[in-house]
Amino acid sequence: MQKNKKMYVAIVGAILGVILLIFGGRIGKDVTSSNGSASGTSNEVIQTAAMDAYREDLERRMEKICARVRGAGDVRVVVSLSGGFEYVYASDSKWSGDSASTQYIVVDGGLDERLVLLYEKTPEITGIGVVCEGGDDAAVRGEITQLLSAAFGVGCHKIHVACGK
Repeated sequence: MQKNKKMYVAIVGAILGVILLIFGGRIGKDVTSSNGSASGTSNEVIQTAAMDAYREDLERRMEKICARVRGAGDVRVVVSLSGGFEYVYASDSKWSGDSASTQYIVVDGGLDERLVLLYEKTPEITGIGVVCEGGDDAAVRGEITQLLSAAFGVGCHKIHVACGK
């Protein structure tokens, strides 16, 4: 019975830890900035700009690699993304009897403290659309689909290649 209780506490602690990782950066951050706007709004603008830059970079990389496929010709790519960037921070968990506590590891940078970032998870690619001159050729469509699927880890059913000019 005691093992089940400890397992339950561990699972609840893990779930709370994940929730804190996902939403922790937002807690207490909606302070009004010097220009009078809420910082939550500026965080959304920054997040949107980061997503746009990431998507545009993916599209350029995909266009370059697809253009190398024999018969593809001029290539244009559009990428759809889901979610946003997720950040995983270093933390220290301590057990005391039946309770657990998690504390994030902070580095003191003089005027401000910073959480220790372990890694950043990029948004998921949910779809890729390709328009190319050789898109009417089944072999070219197949090569491009297989290439993008392998290079970016996207299922072939999420990639569509169409014929352009």
